[in-house]
Amino acid sequence: MKIFQRDTVSSSESAPTFAELFEINDLKAQVQEKDTVILKLGEKLNSLSGDVKVRKVKRKVEEIETLNLELDHKVTKLAAKNEHLKQTYKQLYDSIKYSSVQSKEQCDDLINKVNLKSAEVSDLNA
Repeated sequence: MKIFQRDTVSSSESAPTFAELFEINDLKAQVQEKDTVILKLGEKLNSLSGDVKVRKVKRKVEEIETLNLELDHKVTKLAAKNEHLKQTYKQLYDSIKYSSVQSKEQCDDLINKVNLKSAEVSDLNA
């Protein structure tokens, strides 16, 4: 009978009291509450991480748009400069062409005069 009493004592020692059960339930509730907070914080962190990615993408897009505008401005300036150079070289070409025609006419005129003088000299010598 002593052995039975020992088992009873031992089983009564291992069985939680009402206060301990209440405390265990309270701790379980706190753990569940903390798990919920952790899950919500994880979701918030993922959301913020997504927001950071979106902000990074928006910043990159803005940088590209700014660069695109700068390049567009440079292209516009270069196109205007190119057009100016085309006009300048066309004027120079036209001027050279006109001068060349004038020079040829002057040369032809001088050749004719030389030929006439040569003919006069030949007539005088004959």
